[in-house]
Amino acid sequence: MAMKFNLSVKAVKGLVIFLSFFLLTGLPVVAQKKSSDLFHTLLFLKNDSVAEGYLRNYLGHPSGPNGLASQITVLDSCMRLNTLQKVFSKDKKYPNRDIDSMYTWYDQYEAFKLFWVPRMANLAYGNNQPVVYDYPLMLNVIYRGKHVTGYVADDNYFLGRRCLFEIKGTGHAKAFISVSGKLNSKRIGTLLDDFKDYPEMADYIKNLDKEAVKKNPFVILEFLDKVIDAAL
Repeated sequence: MAMKFNLSVKAVKGLVIFLSFFLLTGLPVVAQKKSSDLFHTLLFLKNDSVAEGYLRNYLGHPSGPNGLASQITVLDSCMRLNTLQKVFSKDKKYPNRDIDSMYTWYDQYEAFKLFWVPRMANLAYGNNQPVVYDYPLMLNVIYRGKHVTGYVADDNYFLGRRCLFEIKGTGHAKAFISVSGKLNSKRIGTLLDDFKDYPEMADYIKNLDKEAVKKNPFVILEFLDKVIDAAL
């Protein structure tokens, strides 16, 4: 038995326009985000396998002050990759706990790769109430010294972008200053708390060059690396 459809002239015209657009462009009406806007990502998993694709974590992020969603934040407990080889290809999720490390880059700037590692981390400064998630955060490696590694964590929606440090062998990271490198009496106080296990750091912290720290907050870790090395 044939089925009957009662379509208005307006509805028919709308359907024709929709199909014409679809067939001519070969794209869905709601297209996926262009690969040029996404991080090309190479994951090294703890099971010795490798995964590659375009990072689509922005789908679960609120927009920041600039109206854009960051691609990797502390809100992410997994990385969502998509090959984008098909129009309706699905994302595949990789929990941070299963990732050993990863590289990200934009295809148009392939030479500029960012290196990331997952770490359990405390995003609070000094002895403030700890801010710890129940999963490792994906941290961007910025400084790699002999005894200390420095990271940046993106939390634009709550705490801002923060610099963290990890002492070799501890397996966890701790925030010590913002990416802006802003120094005031309060931050000096939390820095003293963060590095209280290294007495040699006290005078250095109290006499920090504000402009030098603003330019590169990781100069603090460079000095810490020297302090640890001298003590061995």
